[in-house]
Amino acid sequence: MMNEDFNFDVSISFKNYQDKPTYYGAMLFRKENLTSNQLLCYIKDGYSFMAVLNDYEVKQIDNRFHQGRTANDILQTNFIGVDVDDSTLQFSEYISTISFKPTFAYTTPNDGIKGNRFRLVYIVDEPIKEQSEFSTYYNGIISTLNQQTNTINNDDCGAKIERLFNGNGKDTIKTFESGLIYSKNDLPKVEISVHIATKQAPKARKSKKANTNVEKDFFNMDFDEFYSKYTMKKIIPIMESNVNFNGKLYATLDDDFIEIKRFNKRGVLSREKNKLGVGEGRKKFLWKTLQLKRKIKPTITSDEMLFNAVFEIVNFINNEDNKLSKSYIIECVENVMNSECTIQTTNTKRIRVNKNLAKDMGITPKAVANKARGELNHAKIGEWYDVSISVGKNLKFAKDNGIKVCRNTLKRFCKEMGINPKGEPTKEPTNKAEISAQKSDIKQGGTTHQPRQETPLKRKITHVQYVQNDTITKFINETKNTMYFAAYPTTIMSYKMAI
Repeated sequence: MMNEDFNFDVSISFKNYQDKPTYYGAMLFRKENLTSNQLLCYIKDGYSFMAVLNDYEVKQIDNRFHQGRTANDILQTNFIGVDVDDSTLQFSEYISTISFKPTFAYTTPNDGIKGNRFRLVYIVDEPIKEQSEFSTYYNGIISTLNQQTNTINNDDCGAKIERLFNGNGKDTIKTFESGLIYSKNDLPKVEISVHIATKQAPKARKSKKANTNVEKDFFNMDFDEFYSKYTMKKIIPIMESNVNFNGKLYATLDDDFIEIKRFNKRGVLSREKNKLGVGEGRKKFLWKTLQLKRKIKPTITSDEMLFNAVFEIVNFINNEDNKLSKSYIIECVENVMNSECTIQTTNTKRIRVNKNLAKDMGITPKAVANKARGELNHAKIGEWYDVSISVGKNLKFAKDNGIKVCRNTLKRFCKEMGINPKGEPTKEPTNKAEISAQKSDIKQGGTTHQPRQETPLKRKITHVQYVQNDTITKFINETKNTMYFAAYPTTIMSYKMAI
């Protein structure tokens, strides 16, 4: 039935999005009465839409506004949305292939990024109020589309009547409109989900039993009580890789260092008043966090991991709906303990300040951090800096090789290292004995000192070497071809010099 003036009730998000929203639990909706074309206009402006709610009352939970959007909160819907993901057919080709045309269709934000992705929307002239009826029509549409395109679409996301759909505010969106409004008799019906039919029936979960005293307490106590008891028993939540200061003011961190950020600069839990809510990936968040904890401490026990799971839930996850049940949490802990950790991590921090030692010495952590960064930067410069040439020539070498450094930094480096910023001159033979010794050396296969060529990074490490010494603060020892001097209280650098 073609009826471009047909109006129906639909829920539209208050906010529009240029891309997919991040926090679905914080999204709020209002009711609108629209035509299919008006709804498509909202979609092209980046608004999300869903079925009509029983109540649009907004509640404030943990400083965040929420609406009830479960299946029990749905009053009715006049549309059925079908997602087509990773189709072998592009949008226009898919639409031209099917004879069962949608009222309208549009490409989703990830189209062309994660394969061919689009959404078909079928408008019905009578409200659908029950999930069972909705599923029958949804399954029928999926089955019909699969037959007409000779493909298999097992996406079961749209099978739930409470499912919300995102718009696409990108300029690259493609759309199609047929203007068709379907009656319920026009829609194909299939009782069994095509998605479920293509898979084996899932095995029934066994009820979880407590294996340790800690697990018994977990099942017998609420989360806060359990967390308090085992906090007092000195089980420590895992936050980061172990840092060994060895009695020093700071430690350098290697590439394998892992930090799970949980505290702000004042040492307060950073998400304590801003917990993850419904639709914000709570299960994925818990799974990923526990995997990181196991990567930090491979020897962690199941009881320790269980405590860490509760620590995350109490402090960072809103579990008022009890979706993260105790049986699920035990199962999650077991899976993390029995599976290989596949999470890849990258460390961007270079140092960690020993705050307790700094406090005892009356030094601020910021001062220690600045000093440490200076020392590390100078150590990096020392790997390529050529003492035989000037600061200007070293700066040119750095720019030619993509090394980010400024002239003032190099001057400061030279001053603190005791290096001549104009370059250390090559000492020429001054008497007959030295000239004779040099000629003899050449005859035996030796070479005289030549100015360094500025070829990219060929001089790296050739003239600088590091010698660790924790007691010497200043040490000078001149030999035939090497001069040593202290760079810092803990470091001696040696420069190859020609005599």
